[in-house]
Amino acid sequence: MAVGHAQSIALEGTRRTVITVECDVSRGLPGISIVGMGDTAVVQAKDRIRSALKNSGVGWPGSRTVMSLSPAGLPKQGAGYDLAMVCAMLSAVADDALGAGRLSGAVLVGELGLDGQVRPVQGVFALVLAAAMEGFSTVVVPVGNEAEAAEAAAAVDGSITVLVARNLGGVIDWLRGGVLPEACPGEHAAPRPVGDLADVLGQPAACRAVEVAAAGGHNLLLTGPPGSGKSMLAERLPGILPPMTDSERIEAAGVHSLAGVKGNLPEVLAGQRPFIAPHHNVTPAALIGGGRIPVPGAVSLAHHGVLFIDEVAEARRDSLECLRVPMEQRRVELMRAQRISSFPADFQLVLAANPCPCGAELPIDCRCPSGIRSRYQAKLSGPLRDRVDVFAATTGKPQIEGLKNFGEPSATVAQRVAEARDRARQRWGAASNALVPGKILRQVGVDESGSLLLEDMLRTGTITQRGVDRAIRVAWTLADLDHAAAPHLGHISDAVELFGADSELASREPASREPAEAQR
Repeated sequence: MAVGHAQSIALEGTRRTVITVECDVSRGLPGISIVGMGDTAVVQAKDRIRSALKNSGVGWPGSRTVMSLSPAGLPKQGAGYDLAMVCAMLSAVADDALGAGRLSGAVLVGELGLDGQVRPVQGVFALVLAAAMEGFSTVVVPVGNEAEAAEAAAAVDGSITVLVARNLGGVIDWLRGGVLPEACPGEHAAPRPVGDLADVLGQPAACRAVEVAAAGGHNLLLTGPPGSGKSMLAERLPGILPPMTDSERIEAAGVHSLAGVKGNLPEVLAGQRPFIAPHHNVTPAALIGGGRIPVPGAVSLAHHGVLFIDEVAEARRDSLECLRVPMEQRRVELMRAQRISSFPADFQLVLAANPCPCGAELPIDCRCPSGIRSRYQAKLSGPLRDRVDVFAATTGKPQIEGLKNFGEPSATVAQRVAEARDRARQRWGAASNALVPGKILRQVGVDESGSLLLEDMLRTGTITQRGVDRAIRVAWTLADLDHAAAPHLGHISDAVELFGADSELASREPASREPAEAQR
């Protein structure tokens, strides 16, 4: 008997590896041995394969069977290799090398049920993209993964054919020259409703801050008493961001596909920007990803979307500090003994916090013991605070006139945000204002009066060097929103005084737009 071969694919973050399943059937005591650093699910495939073959009307060899998943030094997990393993076995025991021609150019993915059904697995969207990049012409996927596999094939312009396997009997017929149905894209899930900014009453300064954050891609920190609308504002940020491009949608969908049940693949495929809001007690592994074979965390699920952490002053400090590197590098690299898994993490961070544990807006109203308020604010470290571009405070004071004055609808604000992003794109290229390197910002510079203001604040220690770059970035965003060719002193002043210089967030009164408007 010949050695049978079939292919599947293993994904480690953004790295893909073609897995070749080799099967040798020879004389010896009956049994199936699986080698190649598989986890428990991989090793237990021998029992699933045996029952699936029997219940599909096909006998298993009944002799010594050895399966090797190559490269043998790469850890493998999950039941997604079942279909490739059983096809390699069938090819090995057939005198005519059953289906060898079709198997040579195909990737097979799927879990086998004991009755021979082919069950869905996670990560199929990313697997189909990887198979196309590796030059395969065909992918066989379970019927439950049909829609996402078809979407992935469409994303690569149909350069790969996706066939759908419902049961092992159908796959065996295909190996003998039969036909498997091609995958058809399903209907996109209805996007999750995103609230309208017009629902937010009495917080014009905070709404303005959200608009500035959206226009420049800036990280945002909202502070204010309970019930003043911080979470409400954060949830409405995706509704004013520009729609995802096709490439952004494909990248985000790949991450959510790898995440499986933790992801939100249908909404991402529909083009909705992710809004990920983990509990404030989230662990570092859940936030940035982890596991023996790493899977994406919240920062990667928020790729091309928004990561919102409410009650940030109550969050674990070790988890918050994990955000610093992804915020700079826009990706996460998880190191294991001999391997590195990389996941994209280009997210917009929104934080929200109460001024103190009792929630008092002003220090004079605080009922907390001495020093508690300042320690509560210090939960957010200086280096992490320095990576936040826009600060805003919401107020809980009664505003009768605000109850009668609805805010602008998200559609109106989204139009201004889109226009501001277009101006930034024409100036910097693909990057938003928040992602422009400091070197380029300093080369472009600002007007003389604005430069003198920043130099004076840097000299007195009011802001750091990163704070200077941050102020210039926010000033460019304000200029883009105001249709100005370049930021002037008013924009620089607003960027420093209204959106980032103050470290005592609890004492900040809501800012107004008057300084910027006075310079127009």
